[in-house]
Amino acid sequence: MKRAMQIAKSNVYTADFETTGKPNLDKDGEVRVFLWSLVECETLKSWYGYTIESFLQKIVALNVQICYFHNLKFDGFFIIDYLLRHNQNFKLNAPNSNWFSLEYKNCEFRDSLKKFKMTVEGLSIFLGIERKKDVSTNGIKPWDTYLPRDYIPSLKEIEYCIHDSRIIAVAIGKEWDEGRRRLTASSEAYNNAKSKLPKFKQLFPKLSKDEDSFVRKAYKGGICAVNPKYKGVELDNIYAYDVNGLYGYVMDTAVLPYGYAYDGKPVSKDDLYVVNFFCEFKVRDGYFPMLQIKNSIHYAGRGNEFLTESNGITELTLTCIDYDLFKEHYHVYNEFGHKYKSYKAKKGILSSIIQENIQNYLRLKQVHNLF
Repeated sequence: MKRAMQIAKSNVYTADFETTGKPNLDKDGEVRVFLWSLVECETLKSWYGYTIESFLQKIVALNVQICYFHNLKFDGFFIIDYLLRHNQNFKLNAPNSNWFSLEYKNCEFRDSLKKFKMTVEGLSIFLGIERKKDVSTNGIKPWDTYLPRDYIPSLKEIEYCIHDSRIIAVAIGKEWDEGRRRLTASSEAYNNAKSKLPKFKQLFPKLSKDEDSFVRKAYKGGICAVNPKYKGVELDNIYAYDVNGLYGYVMDTAVLPYGYAYDGKPVSKDDLYVVNFFCEFKVRDGYFPMLQIKNSIHYAGRGNEFLTESNGITELTLTCIDYDLFKEHYHVYNEFGHKYKSYKAKKGILSSIIQENIQNYLRLKQVHNLF
């Protein structure tokens, strides 16, 4: 992070690859980069070429120190494939296949998709700049057909590729000007809260290893699934709904834990807790199986399954919210061995920051006449 903070915008670039598609894969047994673009974030000066080799040569020649791809995992595979084939060194930062950065010589490739959770088209609308170009001819894009190795892209295709990089360059340039130079939007949000929230370290202290390992077992994602009673049933007139800004809404309006935990049941009805216990369970008639158990030998191979019934006595660690939901959806029996980590809690801890971000968004929306 200190390195990024010290890098001038003139040494920050964005790039895009256009690659062959299924017709080439079917005929040649492989796909390749047939066009690349590179844009400098300071001046928006651009370069382009036709091979991975020429791209990496340009990266070195320009002394590019940071280069963003919008979905590094896709473009980065082509870079790594070339580097491995040519016995060149690189360093990949991709825990659990989640690509954050790829270092090659003096350049750090980053993922702009982790800064802007939207398409390039959506980003151009948000920024109020020229939108993503259409490169299709009669609805057919270049990569929908077979492209021989001596194929030379048209000027239309070259400008299409450059403009994609230009859109990201404008966005990254604004981030750089405002000091937001971290790898992800999440890290920017965390740093923003840390710098603006009084007594941040007291409210959200670094937990001990024991406390962290206890509560981390309760960390679970949400559920998006079809009710089992509709399995194999053909349905009509289905509606799909989504909620925007739900994380911000919850941080603004919900009761949130703060400080260090204390052992034992919560001393106040307003406190929150994490509980570890043993039990057996079976889903109630008409209710939804909402529980997954990962990394357990008793449920080997079933980590992604929403369980309808326990496989004997089972150890669980749940937040108080999930514990109440668990009791609602399952018959629970032979329950014992409860251990608690409880927290003081209150509303409004992050409200000032969330409201400030909402106002900033509304101002941008008004300026660019968004949606």
